[in-house]
Amino acid sequence: MVSCTEYIWKEYHARLHSFILSRLGKASVADDVLQEVFMRIHSQIDTLKDCGKIRGWIYQVTRNAIIDYYRAQKKEAHLLSLGPNVLRLPRQTLKQYSPEGRLTEYCEPAEKRNHHLF
Repeated sequence: MVSCTEYIWKEYHARLHSFILSRLGKASVADDVLQEVFMRIHSQIDTLKDCGKIRGWIYQVTRNAIIDYYRAQKKEAHLLSLGPNVLRLPRQTLKQYSPEGRLTEYCEPAEKRNHHLF
């Protein structure tokens, strides 16, 4: 006996891959999104109320996965635009004067940091 997800895979995976590829333009990305689509289909197939609308439902799941991919890319691009150190934890800096009287900043070694809040 073939499961519903297996049936959908056999009937739709080639068409869905072409659909995704036409919107994303890169085969490796289309493969990843297609995998995500079938994970969603498998986990949400019980929410389908009218089996006569399965094709529309499958394509809606696919469109949503494509939209989610573009949203993730937009967030990643925004983070990258902020610079390479945006995700690093801030280092504690102390102001110190050099022997010549110039203000310098340096990072305090972790073992010397004061971890008390008060």
